Amino acid sequence: MLSAPCSLFPAARRSSRGLRLLCGGLLALALAGCGGGGGGGAAPAEPAVQSIGVTPGAVSYNLTLDEDGVTATAYAVGADGSHRNLAAEALNWSTSDAEIVSVDAQGRLDFHDEGAAVLTAKYGSLEASVPVTVTAGGIQELVVWGDVSDGVRSTAPIIAEPTGQLTGLKAVIPNWRAFAALRGDGSVLSWGSTSYGGDSSAVAARLTNVRTVYANTNAFAALRRDGAVVTWGHTGDGGDSSAVADRLVGVKAIYASDYAFAALRKDGVVVTWGHEENGGNSSAVASRLVDVKAVYPGPFAFVALRNDGTVVTWGDPTTTGNYGGDSSAVAAQLVGVKTVFASEGAFAALREDGRVVTWGSSIGGSDSSMVADKLTDVKTIFSTLSAFAALRQDGSLVVWGRETRGGDSSAVASRLTKVSTVAATLTAFAALREDGSVVTWGNPAEGGDSSTVASQLVDVKAVYGAGDAFAALRKDGTVVTWGDARHGGDSSAVASQLTHVRKIYATDKAFAALREDGSVVTWGLAAGGGDSRTVAGRLTGVKKIYATGHAFAAAK
Repeated sequence: MLSAPCSLFPAARRSSRGLRLLCGGLLALALAGCGGGGGGGAAPAEPAVQSIGVTPGAVSYNLTLDEDGVTATAYAVGADGSHRNLAAEALNWSTSDAEIVSVDAQGRLDFHDEGAAVLTAKYGSLEASVPVTVTAGGIQELVVWGDVSDGVRSTAPIIAEPTGQLTGLKAVIPNWRAFAALRGDGSVLSWGSTSYGGDSSAVAARLTNVRTVYANTNAFAALRRDGAVVTWGHTGDGGDSSAVADRLVGVKAIYASDYAFAALRKDGVVVTWGHEENGGNSSAVASRLVDVKAVYPGPFAFVALRNDGTVVTWGDPTTTGNYGGDSSAVAAQLVGVKTVFASEGAFAALREDGRVVTWGSSIGGSDSSMVADKLTDVKTIFSTLSAFAALRQDGSLVVWGRETRGGDSSAVASRLTKVSTVAATLTAFAALREDGSVVTWGNPAEGGDSSTVASQLVDVKAVYGAGDAFAALRKDGTVVTWGDARHGGDSSAVASQLTHVRKIYATDKAFAALREDGSVVTWGLAAGGGDSRTVAGRLTGVKKIYATGHAFAAAK
């Protein structure tokens, strides 16, 4: 459930102490070429490859409105004109401008900024290219409901949404208590709790030519096209970057823990600010924060991945234990690292060889020794607050961590095969299998027990997790929910409306379903966005929904 943030549209989620930025799961659009068939007897020899091609033949993506991923595939053209798919491992993918769009070894595209680029596939001495166009914009109106300020815990004044100005938006970025909106002209609007990012008036003059905006729990950081950074919000949690302002030049990306930021510059240097115990102070490892290619945040610490496959870690409250900032105990194993995943108090590094290395708090899932022999051929990892689930290439799952928070799947282990993806609440997991069935485990009260709806969990195409409830979207467009009834686990009051659903979004305590006709259905805690009756008349023609911890914003 805890993951590295998206660069333009982070969605609000929380750990037990704050915001978790997630990028919601992406659905790959794999467009395959045609394959040849054969009859009985010896298989005919494949014709010599004359050329190769790529599908789709052109890629267009809108950063503001498009949410599904795009995966390119390549095919070989034989001398007889036949087509056959080329295995991903036989190809070398690249793009002409990685700041606009990047591509991994499997052809999955990751879009970063507006512009045009070229995607190229190489197969031996042959190559094929397709154009990629990335745009942004399209939000003409924003409709907000729920508790934008998370007022139960905030006493700061509230700035109301600037309704008449929320048109022509490129992006909407929520943190835990406020919203920021990036306008088409590169300026930024903000509203919500004034002390936590809702008031950007003090830096408004500098919020020009903004490329994207990032958020942690209580602050915002705007990255301008000239590589400069502008911050506002809670001063101690990243809203004040004046101490490192002279170093915030040539920045290409920003990452957020709960209460700190880390900026990655184009020269590979990392600059940090914000709460010291959440990674805002990297002075102890500053000399090693060079040649960095990516940064992975947890709630209390950061991990920097260097180009040589080694990592540098820092942060976490040293007075209460190691929450991932100290990786010295496993330093010798942290080589050939491909990517890193986080729970609330631990990290799991996935290496290029498919093995996993863990460290941090023992109650956060740092101890994987009991399953170490099974952690091979891993392709991705999921997490709750205190447990991890590793998905292997064969579709099996390996689970470890705090037993009551998803770390014990022994009761359902025999069913954890042919898994396609995993969703999580704070303390439970839900595995979606290839056949459309769902297997759950973890805290029974927060989604770990789905027995009451088991017969309905068939033909599921996606599962979404709020703080302590799940919602499953079936292929027929209907929805099945379970978990804490007050916080989205009971959708009976709106069941008749939950048809033709296209996608589901979640705050910490509620869900919002976007239907094919652009209407929206909500349920869960009213103060968490579960009651949209006050804006029901405006919830038509909706294209996308954003969420803070306790509020939703629908883009039209």
